Amino acid sequence: MLLFLRDLRGLQDLGGVPAKTDVPVNVPGNVPVNKRQQWFLNQLGSGIDVEAAVLAHHWDVTEKTARRDIAALKKQGIVEFVGSPITGTYRLKDQEDSP
Repeated sequence: MLLFLRDLRGLQDLGGVPAKTDVPVNVPGNVPVNKRQQWFLNQLGSGIDVEAAVLAHHWDVTEKTARRDIAALKKQGIVEFVGSPITGTYRLKDQEDSP
């Protein structure tokens, strides 16, 4: 199942605080992600294959930093790597199957 993003601009919660925009729908609300990770999730949600090198180039960070960002998302159960190490790809993990 793909993760789709909601555009919540202009909506406010009951406390009058503006709601977050571009929040992944199936990601638990208490899972913090940084801007690079959010971009990575947005790309995957749009059906675009992204690897650590692309993430690193887009955000002008080292590949090691990009791999750490992706590893954190894997650890949180948000993304998974499928396929062989050479030709595989990342995809959004079906949150309904997560523990």
